[in-house]
Amino acid sequence: MKAVFVDNHGLLDPKKEKDAFAKEGITFVDANVNNDEELIAECKDADAILVMLYKFPRHIIEKLEKCKVIVRYGIGFDNIDVQACNEKGIAVCNIPDYCFEEVAGHAAALALDCLRQVTLRDRYIRKGQWLFGGAGKYNVHRFSTLTFGLCGFGHIARQTAQYMKGFGFDMIAYDPYLADEMFEQNGVRKVSMEELCKTADVISVHVPLSDETRYLINKEKFAMMKKGVIIVNTSRGPLINQSDLLDAMDAGIVKAAGLDVLEIEPLTDLNDRIFQYENVILTPHFGFHSEESFEELRDKVVASAVKVLRGEIPKNAVNKKALLGE
Repeated sequence: MKAVFVDNHGLLDPKKEKDAFAKEGITFVDANVNNDEELIAECKDADAILVMLYKFPRHIIEKLEKCKVIVRYGIGFDNIDVQACNEKGIAVCNIPDYCFEEVAGHAAALALDCLRQVTLRDRYIRKGQWLFGGAGKYNVHRFSTLTFGLCGFGHIARQTAQYMKGFGFDMIAYDPYLADEMFEQNGVRKVSMEELCKTADVISVHVPLSDETRYLINKEKFAMMKKGVIIVNTSRGPLINQSDLLDAMDAGIVKAAGLDVLEIEPLTDLNDRIFQYENVILTPHFGFHSEESFEELRDKVVASAVKVLRGEIPKNAVNKKALLGE
């Protein structure tokens, strides 16, 4: 059997994966493909495929002759056509439980940075401007006077809530898919999307990307928000319409934003409109990372692939029900 890692491109030493697969009698290939033709050539006879960001649309999946499983290094799996995999009996696995602390901590860090103007004032000092006291791009407020809102209340959002509660924020959250008890158990008040927009001083987005949630935060939502709101996104860039966000900043609705994810990644165009806004804090889709989380991720990717190749359907197969015919 053969497992192919398609888009490492030197990001990690693949010896860990190679050794783990070798123990199972599986050949491991670090392919580093650059286009669809190379991908198909490397993967058409692969039993397992490991992927970070490369897209697997239907026309590629249909050319996979032996594939039994595609495993994504991460939580999201929007780069894989799951329906096409269902039709070919290919398990699609993500790793949904490896970086709760890291992403929650990163969301908290971005929020606190914006609230306390850490990066903003650093930028001014480096330009020779010493902004004292209330001088600055926008007002700063005591945490205990503010409401921190979570859009989505899954594992990472709940961890973020635990971090932020310690600072004295009033905590609210929107998630239509969870029972009231989940909010009560975490000491967070459940609200509607409209109330979240109208009430929160900070809105941190924690929602998976799907056709339903793409551009969940758009001009209509921004129009509902309190003037001076702070937006944080550590989930997926297209959950927020980026142009609408910047328009909302121009209108004075959003006073700052902390973004670990963007609509288009990587962002390499230095003329992009977003760079005009010094009160936007950017990090390069880094929220998931720590030495510990990355090692855990790699172990779970290999374990997921091996389980499928042994004939099992692991609990983290996102299409488990379809594969079982349920």
